Amino acid sequence: MRPAALAIALAAFLLFLIQPLIGKVILPWFGGTPGVWTCIVLFFQSILLAGYAYAHWMGSRIPPARQPLIHLGLVAVAIWFAFPVPGDTWRPDAQTNPTFHILLLLGRHLALPGLILASTSPLLQHWLATRNPGREPYRLFAFSNAGSLLALFLFPLALEPLFSLSVQETIWSGTYVFWCLLLGAVCLKLRKPPEAAIQVDLSPPPAGEPPDLGSMRLWFLLSMCGNTLMLSITNKITLDIAAVPLLWTLPLGIYLLTFIIAFDHPRWYRRRWAMPGYFTVLPIACMGMLLYRVIPGPVMVSVFLLLLFFGCMLCHGELSRHRPDPRFLTGYYLTIASGGVAGGMIVGMIAPVLWDDYNEYPLSLIGVVILLLFSLHLSGKKREKNFITPRIGAGMASSVFLSMLALQQGHSVIHRDTIHKERSFFGTISIHELERDGRPHRILRHGNIIHGMQLLDEGHKDDPTINFAPESGIGRILSAELPKPGPRKVGIIGLGTGTLASFSRAGDKFIYFEIDPAMVRIARDYFSFLEESKGTVEILEGDARILLEQAPGFDLDLLIVDAFSSDAIPLHLLTGECFALYQRHLKPDGILLAHISNRFLDLRPAILAGASSIGREAHFRLYQPPKSDWWHVKSLWSLSTLPDQSSVVEVFGPLEQEKAEPQLLTDDHSSLIHLLK
Repeated sequence: MRPAALAIALAAFLLFLIQPLIGKVILPWFGGTPGVWTCIVLFFQSILLAGYAYAHWMGSRIPPARQPLIHLGLVAVAIWFAFPVPGDTWRPDAQTNPTFHILLLLGRHLALPGLILASTSPLLQHWLATRNPGREPYRLFAFSNAGSLLALFLFPLALEPLFSLSVQETIWSGTYVFWCLLLGAVCLKLRKPPEAAIQVDLSPPPAGEPPDLGSMRLWFLLSMCGNTLMLSITNKITLDIAAVPLLWTLPLGIYLLTFIIAFDHPRWYRRRWAMPGYFTVLPIACMGMLLYRVIPGPVMVSVFLLLLFFGCMLCHGELSRHRPDPRFLTGYYLTIASGGVAGGMIVGMIAPVLWDDYNEYPLSLIGVVILLLFSLHLSGKKREKNFITPRIGAGMASSVFLSMLALQQGHSVIHRDTIHKERSFFGTISIHELERDGRPHRILRHGNIIHGMQLLDEGHKDDPTINFAPESGIGRILSAELPKPGPRKVGIIGLGTGTLASFSRAGDKFIYFEIDPAMVRIARDYFSFLEESKGTVEILEGDARILLEQAPGFDLDLLIVDAFSSDAIPLHLLTGECFALYQRHLKPDGILLAHISNRFLDLRPAILAGASSIGREAHFRLYQPPKSDWWHVKSLWSLSTLPDQSSVVEVFGPLEQEKAEPQLLTDDHSSLIHLLK
């Protein structure tokens, strides 16, 4: 069994290692949005379903002696797909539907290798259960998830920081070829009958009771609910911090860990600790929606991950409790995979169409409770011991009541005075009309982050707000006649509400680069900065990096990087290659500015190294507005100038004095670890 166990663990390792690897390759093509990861997970869950369906078909339709030979033939073909990372020819254009383009390119490069890798665990378990009647094969499912978990944490903690993307691809491909050879040897070995076949009767043992429809429904729904919970919490975390592999892998790693605990041995999962854990953390996480502005980000992330652990522990623990006789193993895994795909489709494809907010998150929390009750009911019908007492039942009911009350109040606080709300591939957008100190104003939120504000009282509609105060770094530069007197040509990556257009003067030309069509429409329909601009405004739709690469040269006086995916600049806009691209579009004396305010990441090392790579010096200005100016917020801006532009630096200052060590990011090698605060 040892070579087979190694083959199972290594297959899962490769399948889950390629996910963040290929995600890192294509993430810059789609603006660094968390939706990329949702599409990747949906694709791989579909591949998992296809692999489990193939294993179920093989185990139920093909004679046992022929199964390893057929599988060996597919493995031989799959070796030709040992280099699955897509090239630049798959970069999308502005009109491409992101979801379908991602699924298409993944299907082209990973369909067959993914199918073979995904089918390994159920197929080998089925073969081993057939050859070794009476032995429990389900523990090998824990081996599979252990391999997956190792891959997820090895990538952000070791491979990503230490190796370039090209080296990572080589490591994956070499390991994949080794696995194909190992699996081929296992198939040849399992094709032979066991040595004890002469002495013992190898006729199939009496099968246990076939699973009823209620059990199969429960398998499907528990798997669907656990996956929906994992993906919805991943969305919330990445929207508030950054869409990077490290924050993708944390929730998925916890999701896999609960599978390992549930399936390694029946003694690990106990309702008496999983249920109190979930119903204790549930109201705390829901209250976080009400207090999200005052609770530190790392604390909220920890609460979300703890809730995910207990929620998935209940889903997967109950899934393990109701597993069938090993004779029905492949159908069981097929049902689990079907539920996982359904959960991925709910979050990735159905929810964005049905809802204008992440409603799948609270619904998955409720789903865990409902499915737990259903599972307890089935256990009661099977006369299993139940420890639910009136006191525990009252505690569960109180937890659910407090949670629903907190969710309702939190939703009311966040979305009060909402005049518009929508959801797209790039996240949720909402617009609110509020009043403070007698001054009406309108704000734009992306997720929970304010991305724009306009004062509505007469005479102040054109006043710059939030991060663009006149005394901030960007305000000082745009208010002065820099880099030289006369009309200016300004490029701005990231539109928001178009606030920076309020700094334009007659003759100026402001060129915005914006990836989200919804943001363009909202800036024009709900805010007047663009309409009231004294200069000319042009908006180019699409990813700024791709647009700049395709254009011959914009000849800009200033280039401003103000693109945010919720709370962070997408890292592909801060690499050395991107700084060289910025330099190509600037005039010889042009100025480069970047908005790097962030709660969790210190982006100064990347700016210092990027500016140095193109012969420029980076300077930083942190502006803290007076409390009376509530329409302005603290902001950190960087300025990258040539060594002889001291007059520009004087206007931008006073400078931040804190030192930072340069950390060059490149397209081939970048890691978030060194940038965490």
